Formats: sequence, C-alpha cells, structure tokens
Amino acid sequence: LVITIPDDMVEQTRLALLDMALERQKAISADHAMVNEFWEVYEYLEATGHGKAVVNHSRDAQRIAINLNHFAARAAQF
Repeated sequence: LVITIPDDMVEQTRLALLDMALERQKAISADHAMVNEFWEVYEYLEATGHGKAVVNHSRDAQRIAINLNHFAARAAQF
C-alpha cells in the first residue's frame, strides 16, 4: 500500500518525533530524585552557615568533602 502524505503532515510528524526525543533525552539525563534531594539539602545546610562551611569539610574550594554521618545529623536538626 502506497499513499501520498502531504508535506505538512510529514513536517508535523518530524517535529513531534524530535520533541519526544528531546524530552526523553532530558528525562534520562536528569539526576535521580534522591540525588536532587541530596543537593537541595546540601545547598540549604551550607546557606545556613552565613559564609562558613556547615557540612563541607574540604579545604579546597574546588572540592566538596562530606561526612555522611555529620550530614545526616545536621539535616535532622532542620
């Protein structure tokens, strides 16, 4: 079976497939919800330090060093 498909339908289909592919890529590229929650808590805790590190124990400004027991204890306080 061969049928003629109008150019506008082909273009609409192409755009729909492109949108679906971009959404899928975005979904699989995103961090897991637990990872996002961890970083949100980290940023919140660090913001409570008024410029001083709260849970980041690194002396190097380019790195983050976290003691997970300390992190959990500090997070539990809020």
